[in-house]
Amino acid sequence: MNNPYVQRVYQKLAHVRALLGLAETCSSAIPERQRAEALLEGGLLHLAIAYRFYLRELAHRYSLPGPDMIVGLEDLRQLLQRADRSAPEVVELENLEAGDGWLACMHEAELEALNPSVSESAVQQVGLIAVSSTTAQVLTSEVVGLWCQNFSKLSERQRASGSEF
Repeated sequence: MNNPYVQRVYQKLAHVRALLGLAETCSSAIPERQRAEALLEGGLLHLAIAYRFYLRELAHRYSLPGPDMIVGLEDLRQLLQRADRSAPEVVELENLEAGDGWLACMHEAELEALNPSVSESAVQQVGLIAVSSTTAQVLTSEVVGLWCQNFSKLSERQRASGSEF
């Protein structure tokens, strides 16, 4: 049976790469810098969605019920536990989410993008737009590109090893 989530993962990774390409064309002038920041943040969010689709892909691969309900690794872990199953892919993902690895950093940046912290001293007036500079992780094309590359390699490697079974 074909896994419907595989193509969605590829689609979101293509979106990330497209946004990275656009962000790299922006100059360092203030309006262009804001455009690049928006494109990079969009790329980060597409990458986070790709990760969620990948978790759903794993659930589908292991024939777990309700993969569309998965939003995080803990959801997948609970479904596996209820089905009395284990998945080596989940162990690897747990290790990457722990500590300060690339996946943990990506999740931290996603959280910051979705729930930005703003302190009074960090807000600057740039033209008519207030800009906060309290992000824990500075998003650059290099950082988001590296996360995209790492995730792409990880998912391809895990798919290849999963197809052996």
